[in-house]
Amino acid sequence: MTRHSWKGEPVRTEHRTERTCGRCGMLRVTRHEATIWTEWYRDGRQIESERTPPCDARLEWQTGEFDDE
Repeated sequence: MTRHSWKGEPVRTEHRTERTCGRCGMLRVTRHEATIWTEWYRDGRQIESERTPPCDARLEWQTGEFDDE
């Protein structure tokens, strides 16, 4: 298992910030409303999780770029 690598600049709007993991493609959405919370999406589906779901580095494995640091 590897850690997420949040690539590029975050996409910010008034009430949310989005970042994408360059290793697995997971989308992290941080909501900024009355409270702040984080949602996780993979393959267009929301993942229910209290903590950050693990990164499976699927994109790096597919391209042969995987480097297990």
